[in-house]
Amino acid sequence: MRPFLFSLVVLGLLGCQSPMTKRKEAWEERLNSWVGADVNNLIGSWGPPTSTYDLPNGNRIYTWERSSQGAVAMPLYGGGAVARSFTRGCSTNMTADTSGRIVNWQYSGNACF
Repeated sequence: MRPFLFSLVVLGLLGCQSPMTKRKEAWEERLNSWVGADVNNLIGSWGPPTSTYDLPNGNRIYTWERSSQGAVAMPLYGGGAVARSFTRGCSTNMTADTSGRIVNWQYSGNACF
């Protein structure tokens, strides 16, 4: 009975992916789809990178950055409110080898997916 119950719990947990997890997986799938592609095609699709960096081995890192700022009103105990500002952003790096083929990617930030 225990192995059956354990299996049932594991299957239940596997089926409970959060929307954030699904968006992350979709974003990473999109990035993976560019591995092996010509970086010029990526630039044609995403627009010019924010910056580039040449590595000692001849590879080049292309970086796309985006950010936005906003504010929300936070209610105060006893009435009134205070504005709290926030920044959301994402930095995506795509590394191309010496022939211009994308070999890997990396991203960071709180608004990538």
